[in-house]
Amino acid sequence: MIEADRIEDFDPSERRPVLEPDSIDSEGVKDPWVVIIGGLYYMYASYGPRSSIAQGSTEEDLHGTGNVFVTGNILHPTGLALSVDGLRFKWCGAVISPGEGWDRSVSRMSCAVYLPPVLYAFYDGRTGEEDFYEDRTGYAVSLDFMNFHKVTEMEPVLYSPWGTKALRYLDAVPVGNRMYYYYECARTDGSHELRMNRVSLL
Repeated sequence: MIEADRIEDFDPSERRPVLEPDSIDSEGVKDPWVVIIGGLYYMYASYGPRSSIAQGSTEEDLHGTGNVFVTGNILHPTGLALSVDGLRFKWCGAVISPGEGWDRSVSRMSCAVYLPPVLYAFYDGRTGEEDFYEDRTGYAVSLDFMNFHKVTEMEPVLYSPWGTKALRYLDAVPVGNRMYYYYECARTDGSHELRMNRVSLL
């Protein structure tokens, strides 16, 4: 975490860790998404629990590429950490875990939309079988921000009609009575591009 009054004043030398892999018995931590509800900081972050490492995997298997999350040798759920000040977080464990089908390797929350009393969480999923970097999007719901129920256990809710069908890293930004959805989408030639959809909330 880094704090500054202006973007140009961010100083990387002043950064401080708020969640580290070893503190949660994980091989990595990435892609945090933070929301403040009722005075509490909810930090949802994807991680690689050591308890899910594929049998026989070596250190080279896990970290030889520099990205343990695209090796297929470890599961990639989303966990929750809570804080009252945004600095010191208590780890609560997994809240969205890989399923049995299209998301059996990865369930990485990309963002959530809070429409009281429901928190709608969008997550990236993949099988881990030759579909690295080609995630599609599912969603889950929660009434207490900790216990999520997947709505898309059988198939993703969003995917590209082209190429590998990848549609991932969805983010939702409310502006007035509209929601702006940004996402990475596969093209017909297999490359990916950033796209946006604007949806009226009325």
